[in-house]
Amino acid sequence: MPEVLGISVRGASHIQSGLECQDSNKYVICENGFIILSVADGHGSKNCPFSKTGSDLATQAFCSTMTKYLNGFGDSTEQLLTFLNREGETKVAQDIELEWKALVEEAHVNAERDCPVDENGEPDKVLMYAQYGTTLLGLLLCDDFLFAFQIGDGDMVFATKEHVYPVIIGDKILGVETHSLSRTNAWKKALSVVRRINPEETRPNMYLLSTDGFANSHKNDEEFYKTCTDYLTMLEQYGSEAVSENLESWLSETSALGCGDDITVLIAYYPSENAGAHEEEQDDHGSGECTALSAEKCDDSCASYVQEEDVGPEEGNNNVGFDVAEEDAFSQETVDDPEPEGDCGSSCVDLEQSVGMIPEAEAEPSECCDVALTSPGYTSQKAVDESESKDDSSTQCGDFATPCNTPPKVENETSENEDVIASPSESTEND
Repeated sequence: MPEVLGISVRGASHIQSGLECQDSNKYVICENGFIILSVADGHGSKNCPFSKTGSDLATQAFCSTMTKYLNGFGDSTEQLLTFLNREGETKVAQDIELEWKALVEEAHVNAERDCPVDENGEPDKVLMYAQYGTTLLGLLLCDDFLFAFQIGDGDMVFATKEHVYPVIIGDKILGVETHSLSRTNAWKKALSVVRRINPEETRPNMYLLSTDGFANSHKNDEEFYKTCTDYLTMLEQYGSEAVSENLESWLSETSALGCGDDITVLIAYYPSENAGAHEEEQDDHGSGECTALSAEKCDDSCASYVQEEDVGPEEGNNNVGFDVAEEDAFSQETVDDPEPEGDCGSSCVDLEQSVGMIPEAEAEPSECCDVALTSPGYTSQKAVDESESKDDSSTQCGDFATPCNTPPKVENETSENEDVIASPSESTEND
């Protein structure tokens, strides 16, 4: 069983301007070991005053939609794989968009907010959805395959000790523009991919989802991937509990030294085979229970699997393969497309019985609470970047030397009794 950890932190520029954190994250661990991960980044512009609520509802919409599919297909995982592979950018994307917009309408009414009107004075739901604008990244991890989904910017990677691979490659749009779940027919901008998972893949490894503030706080993809590898190393060396307790301070430092945006990181960590203590800890929840960052009751309805009109091969399908010469992270076996057997929705069961959810248990003090770990990939880079900044006039967002929005510098404070453990990259730099 993997260990899941994550957090959303308020960006340095948002702290300076008094804005709230507009990122959200959510995960669900099902009794069969399947995991649903989701992160979202609210747009935060003046036209999107409720984007924090929008991002919360986006993560909820993805998790609830995937939960419906899991229960609808039951033990027919090959049928589920086939469905997600065929319909990921059509039927699945439509279901997620409709679920999110239904949740937005409900939240808007419950908050007793007035519906925006068009130029003719008529209620305009398009304008209402825009007030909750957000991106969305989601990942479903099953025993032998994964399903990745994305609307808008953000990153989703798979990391081993030797390599970091993008699970899905999102659209890159010039400047700060991005696709939004709030747009009309937002599903048409969705990207998805289904990949086989090699069950014999060498551990440790991890899947990491992050909003764009994380990657944008690095100079380039190489530095971003190096930081991802450093996080994996820290997880292996110190364990998920210690990393989780330091994650907020690390990401706050990353934002302050980077582009100043909110940052969300959500990790599914698969420890090495001899590290079973953490697995036992998460298995104590018992049969039929899930763990979620945002503890909410699962919807008890099932998904409808009525086939849409045959759309043929989707344009721009994001089934991007890895370099075969380097591919040791995923099985090279292609995803087969067998014909479904019988009614896909015939095995639908009550979600509250099969995929129940429990509130988070209150954190108990542990020995690692007195250990302050140095942020991976950052301290060693800071000195180099400060020296480079003397001759660098670039103002590109994400450049350490000249961070955009010039957020206030955040210093790490540690007490005299705390042990500061340097990150692997820092040790290498000092040596």
